Amino acid sequence: MNDGPGWPVLDDCETLIETGEELQWRQINPQHLDSDLNGAHITPLAFQDSTRRVSTSRSSLISAAQAYDYHVNVAQRASAGTWAVSVDEIKAASCRAIDDRACDGVETPAHSYIDMRGLDRTQRRVARVELATRATVRGRHHPPAK
Repeated sequence: MNDGPGWPVLDDCETLIETGEELQWRQINPQHLDSDLNGAHITPLAFQDSTRRVSTSRSSLISAAQAYDYHVNVAQRASAGTWAVSVDEIKAASCRAIDDRACDGVETPAHSYIDMRGLDRTQRRVARVELATRATVRGRHHPPAK
């Protein structure tokens, strides 16, 4: 499903990320965390975007701490921390991982995105649940637990 006819053609400045074990950092807004006695759980809304391009950063090019620092201190956006999903997990959720850092207007260092544009509404909902679950299980990478 990752390269079927339902997917839009990539722009010249975009490339498909193929390295399955590479992590894609995702900054999680504090509103998208549910906490209980067992810890914090990422809600599926953390992997939703109106453009169907869920913003991430490539772990092969930037650390979890650097991604967090840019998001909070430069972009001035809220983050409860840096979590991650692997490219293989993105593929398993029927999505694609796309590197778009060479595109005009992309300022975030090592920027990439999880592409959900080829999925229908139900498929996107299932993908968001799967990605949130995988990121929750992997745990927060930055900042370290106190």
